[in-house]
Amino acid sequence: MAFDANNKTPSSARLTIERARYNARIILESGEVIVPTWETKKIKDFLSDEKMFYGRIDEANNSVFPNVQMLKQVGSKDKQIFAHNFVADAFTGLQESMQSFLRSGFIRQGDSVFVPLVCEKGYVDPIPQHSSKINVLAEHFVSRFLSDKMMQISDFETFIPFFRQYVLANGSENPITRSSYIISHDLSVLSSGLALEVYDGDYSDDAIKRDLFYTNKNFAPFRNAAYQHGFMIDKHIPWRLIADLNSPNMKPYVSKYYTGTPSFSVFQVGSNRADESDIETLIQTAVLFYNTLAFIFPVSQASKCSEPVTIRRSTTTTDDVRASTPSTTWLSLYAELRNVETGIDYDESQMASIMENAYDLLNKVDIARATGYISSKFNSVEHFGGSLFHDIISREAAKGPDADQTDITAFVKGKVQASNFTTY
Repeated sequence: MAFDANNKTPSSARLTIERARYNARIILESGEVIVPTWETKKIKDFLSDEKMFYGRIDEANNSVFPNVQMLKQVGSKDKQIFAHNFVADAFTGLQESMQSFLRSGFIRQGDSVFVPLVCEKGYVDPIPQHSSKINVLAEHFVSRFLSDKMMQISDFETFIPFFRQYVLANGSENPITRSSYIISHDLSVLSSGLALEVYDGDYSDDAIKRDLFYTNKNFAPFRNAAYQHGFMIDKHIPWRLIADLNSPNMKPYVSKYYTGTPSFSVFQVGSNRADESDIETLIQTAVLFYNTLAFIFPVSQASKCSEPVTIRRSTTTTDDVRASTPSTTWLSLYAELRNVETGIDYDESQMASIMENAYDLLNKVDIARATGYISSKFNSVEHFGGSLFHDIISREAAKGPDADQTDITAFVKGKVQASNFTTY
């Protein structure tokens, strides 16, 4: 069984085994990566530590996605592949280096994917993907969840409690907020605009990784040239190039478009913070869910005490909902959702404290400031399995003679909660 880079193995134990197999048989045998790090400065493991979220979170762990105005087309106009402008320029430089290698005889043309070097994949816009998933959830909400509850909903006000119940029950698997979706397993570093792929292959096929890449005679020149142009190679997907914002080799490309530190300016200027649109996304989602109900079932009828009861529903708009629904409703639901989606699991007293501060900011400043405050309590990634913090704290918790996985998970979350929980 090949290692599945999409983490679709049936269990964490099996995933661990398959990762070890891949490291030992594919990476180690190729001589590209040395034990015990399994990495070099040119080849990085993006399935471990905080690199799991590389490009999708900024330096403060806020979920981010590219400003489309800062994207640039890569390669042939026919393929419509895009990346951050400086990434596109760096790839053009890499292509020129590979062509120079070919002309000088340093590499040979043949069955290699490296000459000519062609970009096959680039930026994947997370917003349409999220919208498509939300549409599926809206249909499921109406057809399944509300099947025996129709008569309890006559308008948007009576709809809200059921919407809340549904999204909170499903939020851990199907994130509603854009902040949580950006860092979900549905997306990869391709959604950051910082990554390109030079081959269209199966991420779970070890044979391709070994034969076409790690043992290919042209791989070493490709790896070295990629590094010289500021790219890292994904250890588990060796045809994936990822811009290293901390690389001095990438800095000249970044400096053409940005001033200051690349890792800061790219996220501050060239990206959008997801939490800035979270409340609006939540409102739009609620309106979509309600309008799906009103469109499919504009009329519901039942009998009550032998008397026929008819409920008529009409669609609404986001403007009407903003005007009629208090901001506190959305802030409260937003906080509850983030608590479920992130799995941080604050208790009732902690949530009450967060909301008290958020409402205070709403009254004294505005909803944007209140939303940002709530988001700051949930933008930790340290409690996710595989993060460096998670692994260190897990090992500490596991020293107890009677510790089980539930105890370890609770211990890690407690540490994260404590580090996040500071009032403004």
